[in-house]
Amino acid sequence: MKSIENKFQWRHGLPYLFILVIACLALYQQWHAQSAYIGLDSLFHMNRFYDAMMQIKTGNYSYFQSFFGFGQSGRVVNAVYGPLFAYFNGLLLLVTKNWVNYQIVSSILLFIISGSLMYHLAVKNRVDRLWALVISVCYMFSTPLLYWINGQQFTAWGAAFVPLLMLCGTNMMNEERIAWIKLALSMTLVLQIHNVTSVISALALIPFFMVGLFKSSNRRKMILDLFKAIGLTLLLSFNVWGGMLELFSSNHLLPVAPDLHLAADSLYFIHGATRLEYSALLMFILAVLYLVVRWRHISLSTRVIILNGLFFLWIPSHYFPWKLVANLLPAIDSVIQNPIRFLVIPYTLLYLAVGLLLSDRSIKWFRYILAAITILIMFNEVWKDVQHVKWKNHRFNSDIVLMSNRFTVVNTKDPDKLRAATRSDNPQKILKLATKSTSDYLPVKKKISVYDFSNFSPYYKYRSQIINPGLDANNQVKNGLMTVKWTNSSSRVKNHQLSVVKYAHSIVTLNGKRLNNVKLTSIGAIIVKGKPGVNRLTIKYSPALWFSSLLMVSIITWIILIGDGIRRLISKK
Repeated sequence: MKSIENKFQWRHGLPYLFILVIACLALYQQWHAQSAYIGLDSLFHMNRFYDAMMQIKTGNYSYFQSFFGFGQSGRVVNAVYGPLFAYFNGLLLLVTKNWVNYQIVSSILLFIISGSLMYHLAVKNRVDRLWALVISVCYMFSTPLLYWINGQQFTAWGAAFVPLLMLCGTNMMNEERIAWIKLALSMTLVLQIHNVTSVISALALIPFFMVGLFKSSNRRKMILDLFKAIGLTLLLSFNVWGGMLELFSSNHLLPVAPDLHLAADSLYFIHGATRLEYSALLMFILAVLYLVVRWRHISLSTRVIILNGLFFLWIPSHYFPWKLVANLLPAIDSVIQNPIRFLVIPYTLLYLAVGLLLSDRSIKWFRYILAAITILIMFNEVWKDVQHVKWKNHRFNSDIVLMSNRFTVVNTKDPDKLRAATRSDNPQKILKLATKSTSDYLPVKKKISVYDFSNFSPYYKYRSQIINPGLDANNQVKNGLMTVKWTNSSSRVKNHQLSVVKYAHSIVTLNGKRLNNVKLTSIGAIIVKGKPGVNRLTIKYSPALWFSSLLMVSIITWIILIGDGIRRLISKK
């Protein structure tokens, strides 16, 4: 065993090349079948990225309202949901041209990023390179990462970058100091991708900080560096939290669909609707055994890594008092949505613990058994994903096509049209054939609590008022505003409900005249009096002055930081 590990001293890019090869092999069948998987959240994110792509392609930017995606309804989505990463995905779609290519390339990127960062985390925590690579591949094919591969659930992208934040945590614990610029940049990156993951990761950093602070000989500096990191993060991510503050302070926005059964949807370790996969359960048991049996011999940092991972494994489980938490904090139903989102932490930390176990040379012959089990788990995870890809290819080429059609309006009964639309170099085709009535962040007249959400029927209202409004209109976008053109065939002035949403800071003009008081439906769709003949309505979003001012400060901070980084790089060379 020791001789194998000594020979396995991969340097430079070989481990990352191995990760790339594994990622490509896992997705080869999807590429060969030219399949696109339209899962639970696919259409929602496809509209986000199509909107970002068209903004880049046409040069007509609207940071807040969607004038290309979501049926050109003017909804606000990207501004409160990973804004900069949405533009990255829009650029990726522009380059790959269609949804099949986009899914394959984005999935490969997800595998590479998650595997590489997990490998980097393991090596920096003194895991032998062989075992660092093994647990990295296991992490690549773990449940949180496969959420994207199987159904385009965005939690996976947050999970891909969690090892980067956990590295910041283990570094502050082991080095007894905070590299505050690195921490701020890492947290900002995750904030630009997935808000909930950034919050969960921030909570997971607390034990590392506390241990580092306890060990540190200069606690004052460590606390000061923490506040520096928080301040810099706030400046760099102003577009995220500032955009949310701008919108939520001036509107009543519909929350995401709440989960009123958090306790029922929590994680079961062996049985239940939502259970832990057996391979992961076995890995976690190995980590626990390592903690118990080797408690006196393992380092404090290893103990903290395992205990922190176990704590965040307890949170999404049915042993956690979710009913009590939901009663005390009703808003958590729509913020968390599902307890299993916390799994991103235990998968990262407990897989790291297994790597530390396998690198512990004081364990003799038993390491052979543990090594064999871990390698078998790695191959099993890859094999399971390959088999699942086969099943998804079969589903895509059947009469069903869509992996999920929940709350989805499908405008064709021809499965060949759906398949052709996903392969078309016009990404909008599939978005016109299949539309999901997700109602997140629509403006409503009064606050809708998590308990009133179902009775309000937002999905039905979105379908009837936005997807199928019954008005034949033509939308055009230019210079950051959208013009809606339609014809009133009546000989008199008549009310028309448009499939366009207005927010508090949206500026609306009808036939050249600005409207100060606009009549709106219960979900913010515009109702105007159309004159006989052709009518034109324009709409654009004008944020508050404080937002524009602080956004400029954020941009200047980015410029200074990038400039300083270039200066440091040049000085090193």
